Amino acid sequence: MSGPLLSLIGAAILYWLTDLYYTRAFGQVTPTPAQARKDAVVSITFSILAIWSFVLDTAEILPINMPGVVLAAALAMDFWQSTRSVMGEAITSFPESFFASLIIFIVSLLPLFGITWWKVFGFNAQLEAMLAFDGLVLMLAGIAGHIRLTRDLAAGEAKQNDIAL
Repeated sequence: MSGPLLSLIGAAILYWLTDLYYTRAFGQVTPTPAQARKDAVVSITFSILAIWSFVLDTAEILPINMPGVVLAAALAMDFWQSTRSVMGEAITSFPESFFASLIIFIVSLLPLFGITWWKVFGFNAQLEAMLAFDGLVLMLAGIAGHIRLTRDLAAGEAKQNDIAL
């Protein structure tokens, strides 16, 4: 078995275990049909944008990292969706989402200014370096979000208040 396939299998198992933990600890949130349709449209739209961003990036048409820009936009949209109800306290409510999108966006634009940071870390191509960087940022944001969520939410309270979004 190859490294990427093992990584994919490992990630799927970790995702499943994490989902089990959150369901047991905090209950299940069920989206309304309208929200589920909206989520599907957003997912399909960003999937198409992601494919096109890889095409643009591998063709080296633009001097920036387009997959990073699309990922930053997706994270920013998720941040906005998550914080609509607490707009005045958005950054303090979900700081990891905000900062992850901002950092990925800034690093994606660095080549525009002639900064080839990936070579310092031994990467030959910007795309592979950005994928590694994006993965690291998302992993750290996920850990920070998990720590914040488990501190902010009382497990018993969340289970008793199952609410459809």
